[in-house]
Parts: sequence; structure tokens; C-alpha cells
Amino acid sequence: MRWIAGLVAAIALGCGSAAAQSTPNPVMEHYRAYNAAMQAGDFAAAETAAAAAVEASEARDGDGGNTPVLVMNLAMVRVTAGQFEQAVAPAQRAVAFAEQGAEGLDLALARLVLGQAELSRGGRGPAERLQALLLEMRAAGGHESQVYLAASRLGQWALTERLYRHSVDAWTVAIDMTTQGDRNGAVARGNALIGRGTARLFADNMGFSTGSTGSNIVQSPEGLAELDYAEALRTLRPLLITAAGGDTRLTEAQQLYANALAWSTALRAKLRSLGWEDPAPLQGGGGFVIGTSSLAPLCPLTLDAPEPAYPGSAISEFGAGAVVVRIVTDDRGEIVERGVIATAGGVGFRNSVERVLPRWRYELAEGAMQPCSGASVRFIPYLFYIGF
Repeated sequence: MRWIAGLVAAIALGCGSAAAQSTPNPVMEHYRAYNAAMQAGDFAAAETAAAAAVEASEARDGDGGNTPVLVMNLAMVRVTAGQFEQAVAPAQRAVAFAEQGAEGLDLALARLVLGQAELSRGGRGPAERLQALLLEMRAAGGHESQVYLAASRLGQWALTERLYRHSVDAWTVAIDMTTQGDRNGAVARGNALIGRGTARLFADNMGFSTGSTGSNIVQSPEGLAELDYAEALRTLRPLLITAAGGDTRLTEAQQLYANALAWSTALRAKLRSLGWEDPAPLQGGGGFVIGTSSLAPLCPLTLDAPEPAYPGSAISEFGAGAVVVRIVTDDRGEIVERGVIATAGGVGFRNSVERVLPRWRYELAEGAMQPCSGASVRFIPYLFYIGF
């Protein structure tokens, strides 16, 4: 995510005296390149610069000087880039340096980086050790952003590995590390809530299998997954609006909101397929407006949208799903940008909508008061389900 780069701060090096800075210093040059690449979110360039800085420092100072800090930075950027296996060796060295009291290194943080790197070994053991460390660091306080990132990585890794309970526990720590005082905090919290909701969905054996029984989704529409998605939507909703006359490009918060909306809608679709009453409309009309690029009042528009076919492959595989379509219209109400931006339940649902999406049209409603503008940015949730 774009905002992660701002949370992953490099461990700073001392720049030395003015006289020292006047002498060519390859270590510092590589370090500065690493730091700049991290801030830009270019992790490939950051990893290259970090490795070069370590090599230059070892050639000059061996294991002394700034080598311990640079080794730590190399491990951190490899973990950030998802190169867990390649991060193990520098992370182990960083822990050893920290245990020996190397200046500028924090042992808890070094252990946290190593714990993430060791996920490359697979299985429950590394996940349980990292989770224990996360709980320890949460209780101790400090390193909030690093604990959040490590918990998020563990949550996503465990979800991919189908270790759903471990994923739920990790995302819970991530949620605990967030605040809602600023935009970044709200985005981070929304992301973690979506992660935990999805992990809970599968941990409760809900999945999207038509044969699931005895889970929250069967017992009640107020399952824990639904509560997480609902909170994510509430958290992210204030960040949705595109100011009049402003930029209509998709934002990070809007993408996360679409993800939460897709999963929440798919869950409600599943409830419908199992016979639960769900009176709230899930789609229809023209979707909901999240912004406009015009200062004029918004014209009422009606959507002419051919129905997508239920994908045959999903009947036995999932049974229910949802997509969220993003539509941008110009002043005349004509679509200038369209696309599926979030999917829950399988790629078949996305493909089905994308086949008919080019034929979607908006029309100005009859009797619309003038002057008005058709310029808008809209989200349209669309559900798929089969009743039983």
C-alpha cells in the first residue's frame, strides 16, 4: 500500500562532522539512496541500495562502524518487499548485533524483523512465535507502526496459508495498534478490519460453500465477520468524498472501502442464498455518489445496465459473490471511466460483470432541474446469489 512507505522508517545513521562529509563516503551515499527509495515506496531500488551499503561498510569497517544498522535496514527492506527467505540471514545478524549491544539497534525490533523473515519456513511454529512476540511488544508499548506492519504481514500470510485462527489473532493485534486521529490511522484500521473480517469468514467455515452449516453465517446475520466489515465501512466512509472540482483518481481509502463493500455485499448475498431476510437494497439505480468534479448541482442520472450472467463455475465452488464497479461520468453524464475495482467470491463474478460493463450507460432523468452537472464518481455494488 502506498501509505506503508511512510511507516517504514530507515534506522538513521550519524552523518558525522562537516569535514567528514566533504570526503567521498560510499556508505553514506548508498544509505541515502536506500532512504530515498524507501520514502518513495520503491522497495526494489531500496533493497539494492541497502545491500550495497552493507557491502561498502563491511569493506571499510568489518562488523564495526555502521554495519549493524545497515544490516538491520537490509533485513527490514527485504521483509517489507515480501522477500522473507532472503531476509533471514541479515535478520539473524541484526539480532546477534543487538544482543551484543550494537549502538543504534533495538533488540525487540530486530527480533520482530527476524520473526517475520522466518515465516518463509512455513508451518504453525513460526506463526505462533511471531504472534507471541507481537503480544509481548503490544503489552510493552512502543514501535506501534512496526508492530502494526508485522501483524498485518502475519495476518495476510496466515490467511494465504489457510491458518485462519492465526490470521484472526494477528489482525486483532494490528487493529489494536491503530488510531483514528488522522487519515493514515483510519486507512490502517480499515485495512486491518477487512483482513480480520475475511479471516473470520473462513475461520468460521463460512467460505462461500453452499454446504456450510453450524457457522455464524447460518446462525445469524450478525456474525463477527459482518461486524468487522461494517466497522471498516464506517471507518473509511469519511475519507471517500472527492471534493467538487477535485481529482477523480481512485484513492487508497476508496479502494479499501470498495474491498470492504464487496466482502460485506457477498456475505449478505450468502445470507440471502440461505434464506435470511435482507430487506435493505444491495444494488440498483445508479449506485451511490462519492464525489463530483463539478461545482454545479448533480443531475439525477438513471443507469441502463444489462444484467451479468451468473458464472456457471461459481455454482458449485462458491454459491455467492459480489463485485464493486467504479464509474466516472463527465458533465453530460456520459461514462468516461469504468471498471471493477473489488471482487469477493471468485474471479468468475468479476469476469461476468466485465463482459457486460462496456454496455452500461447513464441517462439524464426526465424533468431534471437545470442547470446541473452529470459529472460524478460512483460506486455500484453488485451481488450474485442462488436461492435454495
